[in-house]
Amino acid sequence: MSIEKYFKEKITVQRLTVVSGTDKEQYTTLLSNVPCRIESQGDENIMLSDGAFYKMFRMFCGIIDIGIGDRVVKGNDTYCVKGIAEYDSYSAIKTGNGYHHLEIILALPK
Repeated sequence: MSIEKYFKEKITVQRLTVVSGTDKEQYTTLLSNVPCRIESQGDENIMLSDGAFYKMFRMFCGIIDIGIGDRVVKGNDTYCVKGIAEYDSYSAIKTGNGYHHLEIILALPK
């Protein structure tokens, strides 16, 4: 059974890009209306290496252009992408019963 049927949320992916003619950077939309599923990874706030506190989430989605440092926007929440893992089960692909997908660690600043 494919996990794709659980991708009921839509997000926007933003990436930091250089502002032409300046030495500044800003986040711009890279992808929009991306189907996914976002799940909380607990109620506790976690302090990461940057010294800030975050609430942690895991996002499941298809194979998309996303990287560590990108932002994921869903409604009024803007998450930081902290980790990415690609899942590709040989047996699932061989039998057609699996789904090649990404699992992304998101951090929501507190």
